[in-house]
Amino acid sequence: DRRERAFVLALNAVAFLGYGFFPVTFFCADPSLKQWVPAWPGADAAQYWGNLAGDAAWTVESALLMWRRRCSCRRRARRGPPRRRRMPRPRPHAAARLAPVPPPRRARFI
Repeated sequence: DRRERAFVLALNAVAFLGYGFFPVTFFCADPSLKQWVPAWPGADAAQYWGNLAGDAAWTVESALLMWRRRCSCRRRARRGPPRRRRMPRPRPHAAARLAPVPPPRRARFI
């Protein structure tokens, strides 16, 4: 369960970084980005590969979650319906057991 959550978190991080290339390429010019990142492939390539990474990550995530739900339904079907457990009676609080309960007051209408 923890590994699955970590994997989904990693996929969401990849999607966030991939889709994050669009605002960077939209608001910054290519020459200024080449100063900061020497291996900058260009705005068009970065946007294309970023969108591809985001779409692929979210596709894999949704497929993983649907497959996981299907497997858990199969496991539940093999076990049979869940047994009904009797709920224990609520126990009164210790202070409520010791203190006497005052009788209810009648409303007075004038």
